[in-house]
Amino acid sequence: MKPDKSARSRASTRIASGLDRFQVDARSRRSARTGPEQPASALVRVLVAHAHAVARLRQRTAPRPPTKRSRQIESGLAVVGAASVAGWILFACVGHDVAALGLPEEASDNDVSSMADAGDGLDADADAGRPCTTAMPFLNVVEVGGVNTTTYEEAIPRLTSDEKTIVFTRLNEFGDDHWHLYIATRTSADADFQTPQLITELSGAWEDFDPWISASGDELLFSSDRNRSDGVHVIYRARRDNGVFGISDLLLPSWSANAKNSEGPFLSSDGNELLFSSIAASTNGAYQIYHSWNSADGFLEPPELVSGIVPSDPNAYHDDAPVLSRDGLTLYFGSDRSSAMRIYYTERAEPTASFNNIPQPVNTNLAADNETWALPGWLSDDGCRLYFESIRNGTNGTRDLFVATK
Repeated sequence: MKPDKSARSRASTRIASGLDRFQVDARSRRSARTGPEQPASALVRVLVAHAHAVARLRQRTAPRPPTKRSRQIESGLAVVGAASVAGWILFACVGHDVAALGLPEEASDNDVSSMADAGDGLDADADAGRPCTTAMPFLNVVEVGGVNTTTYEEAIPRLTSDEKTIVFTRLNEFGDDHWHLYIATRTSADADFQTPQLITELSGAWEDFDPWISASGDELLFSSDRNRSDGVHVIYRARRDNGVFGISDLLLPSWSANAKNSEGPFLSSDGNELLFSSIAASTNGAYQIYHSWNSADGFLEPPELVSGIVPSDPNAYHDDAPVLSRDGLTLYFGSDRSSAMRIYYTERAEPTASFNNIPQPVNTNLAADNETWALPGWLSDDGCRLYFESIRNGTNGTRDLFVATK
């Protein structure tokens, strides 16, 4: 039987009202006190009050067999309790004063019971699948399962929105000292990938690398030196029809005709902003990050340097492999501005604004294990997982693919 949406809506309204009353009561209590309470103490009170409420509920319902309503109420208490615990633990960890966010410092067992009584029809898994706290650092780093080899190098992982399809490049598998494009799929975002397959319809006696794949998996952007005698890499687009990719067009044709290496294409989630790296601004082969905006006639030319991250001397260091968050506000990229190639990030207020803060290195956990090289490849839609290439202990001195999780 499907859940009663109207009942769920009424329950949500009643719980919201209960929270409003908590806040008003808490403010009046705070006004009579001389200083803020420690979050840890408030956490204890909330847990105790919640436990008392659960105990009283069980006493009231124990003589009778469990009913649909009693199960719903217990589910409601579980959600309320889980939310309270998560919130108070977060406050205790980061050292915030509870009063600063206008939340209750004290909660009696009657308060918790009132919220439980308002929970008729509430789903116990209402908070399931919530994204991570994006302000937290990337902590856990593991290999991307199923794609790395001990013989060849793998680079620049890019994924579809559901994280079930990955494209990347592999070096020299055929003894030609070239990068080629590979694709692999898996059954879920937590599973290992099945054996990667060469994208044969795009491969040949040339070099293809740095692929980007659309959320649906039907479009590829990549760098290639095909159809050129000067070895310059430019950006192509390929579209998939009936499961087969075919070249559709050359992006930035005027720019490409001027023999400027252009690599690492990345298209924003709305399709309006194309980012890539190029040596056009330097005289010593140093890469900088460019972008171009989409228009009715294609991407605007010439592309422009991404403002806010460009060094005063374009020969000073490499900036490479741009990766944009889904909301278009955070840019990850690789840079050797600290000698070794590391992953940095910077932010902007809106997608069309300049990046207005000094790029900062991603937390040092990504530079662990004596890592000597790292470039970002793809950020999950919720911002919780960063896929990247790296040379570090255990990779035999070659590039392999990893994912870091918040």
